[in-house]
Amino acid sequence: MHIAANCGHWECINVLLAHGGDPNIQDISGSTALHLAAKNGQKRCVEKLLEHGGDPNLPGNDGATTIHWLATNGRHEILKSVLTRTHQLNVLDYHGHTPLHAAARNGHVKAMECLINDGADLNFANQQGVTPMHAACSTGQRDAIALLIEKHASTLPDSSGVTPLDLCMQVVIYI
Repeated sequence: MHIAANCGHWECINVLLAHGGDPNIQDISGSTALHLAAKNGQKRCVEKLLEHGGDPNLPGNDGATTIHWLATNGRHEILKSVLTRTHQLNVLDYHGHTPLHAAARNGHVKAMECLINDGADLNFANQQGVTPMHAACSTGQRDAIALLIEKHASTLPDSSGVTPLDLCMQVVIYI
């Protein structure tokens, strides 16, 4: 099922599920078929796995859930359908990032909009005090920063005293 999900073969997934396949089995890295389909933008596979009990809240060994992978890769068109099946929008992976942190860091504005509109906390600070604004500024994601400013995101410093503006200035210096 993992291989079929990774490659987008939803027909194979359908057959495997019809014969008792478990959509929530995790491989050695903790990935489920749903994780792999989400990472690779395999919308039909994601939908089929969700229909048959695929759990978008299961974390992999890195703590990332299906929502993390969709946000990281900017799969906003799939994110909308998965968000109807979960409300764990502020769950942290083992790096201390929520899905909104991941989308902001990678500049995926449409994914950010989906998450924010569904209730993700745009000011969620992880244990180091890093917010999605810090994540966007650390990689110079101008459109993501603009969206967060428009939504009135916090610009307070993290636990080390570093503000999002400090991070933006570091990115400018390295360009």
